[in-house]
Amino acid sequence: MKLSRKEIKSLLKEWNLAWDRHDLDSVMSVFHDEIFLKTGQAPM
Repeated sequence: MKLSRKEIKSLLKEWNLAWDRHDLDSVMSVFHDEIFLKTGQAPM
């Protein structure tokens, strides 16, 4: 699936708004069902 620049900007705007609302369902809706996201551990 290829998105236009306008579509990408719109998607990112909606994603950021969902993040700010703590709306996990909307945040996760942009990811594939089988995605595995791993982030690094913050140094202590």
